[in-house]
Amino acid sequence: LFINDRLVESLSIKRAVDETYANRPDRASTPLAKPFAYLSLRVPGKHVDVNVHPTKREVHFLYETELCTALRLALAPIVAAAADER
Repeated sequence: LFINDRLVESLSIKRAVDETYANRPDRASTPLAKPFAYLSLRVPGKHVDVNVHPTKREVHFLYETELCTALRLALAPIVAAAADER
């Protein structure tokens, strides 16, 4: 996950990706599959809290719930299309 060109970690975004992937149409045929996602997001700097961990790797967001909802909505058709290709 890159936020504004910086490699970071976000448990809420990871959870959003995992949940979207877990709800894919082909989950019954590949139940042990794990998602791989490369995300590079642009977020206004004042909406990112980097003071979560001393290394500044873990971040939280202002409007985190809304961001994760938008991410799920954007990923769902991509994941479904990839499942249809199998």
